Amino acid sequence: MPTLAVMLTLLGCGDSLGVMRGPDATNLGMPSSLRYYAATGLLSEHVVGQGEGAGAHYGVQYSQLSLPEAADTLSVALEQLAGIDPLTLGTQQDQLAYWLNLYNLGVLDGVVRSLSAQPSFSSVANDGFMLFKMPMVRVGEHTLTLDQIEHGVLRGQETVPIAEWHTSLWGKDPVDARIHFAVNCASMGCPDLQPLPWQAATLDADLDRAGAAFVANPDKGAGPNGISELFDWFSEDFAAHAGSVEAFVSSFREDGGAGVDFDARIPYDWSLNAAR
Repeated sequence: MPTLAVMLTLLGCGDSLGVMRGPDATNLGMPSSLRYYAATGLLSEHVVGQGEGAGAHYGVQYSQLSLPEAADTLSVALEQLAGIDPLTLGTQQDQLAYWLNLYNLGVLDGVVRSLSAQPSFSSVANDGFMLFKMPMVRVGEHTLTLDQIEHGVLRGQETVPIAEWHTSLWGKDPVDARIHFAVNCASMGCPDLQPLPWQAATLDADLDRAGAAFVANPDKGAGPNGISELFDWFSEDFAAHAGSVEAFVSSFREDGGAGVDFDARIPYDWSLNAAR
């Protein structure tokens, strides 16, 4: 019996991205939207819910991802994304979903490789966060570091091979700070990796849901013990988006900033977000 990941890949008729083409895109040979079939199967099988209530989170079954079939599916998903020129994706939502998914799949691949080389690997903070600094994710003829995707392409704060990747995303607008709820650093303190890839059609609503889930979690997002250190690291992005960190956090909470100690910080937990 094939696994869900395999069946979803087959649904793509051999194309694990499931490229949907509109009339203009068909004529130009350009993809207009990506469905990420292989990534859908992979994430839905190996990203699982843990715990209950406000402290509930998703954990990753890294031991299962290391098995040959899942590892092959992950490789296929990354290879397919490497073959797409993101500048040909027609909308900002398509391009943003592409980069968010590429980053998250690259992190999974990096952790799996790290665990294979060192079974005791327990945190991406090991070796000075080297996992994010090594060239490992391909886009066409270029091989990027995870930092180049996050801080270069998405945030415009680091040099990347093609500067147009960043400007094509945002133009002259500020960075959408909700990206910080969408890129997952394989750590418990990070906003959860979602059990499905990001999709252009639902991206705006899904980013809002991810933000609301993070700041509703008092153990790592926001609450009486403070707010995540993440809001300090990227305060520039949050302030540009909403005027201030406090305004940004409050906008995602049902009761605004009530009950949140904005002067305190929740220490970031860099331990691996492995399913327990």
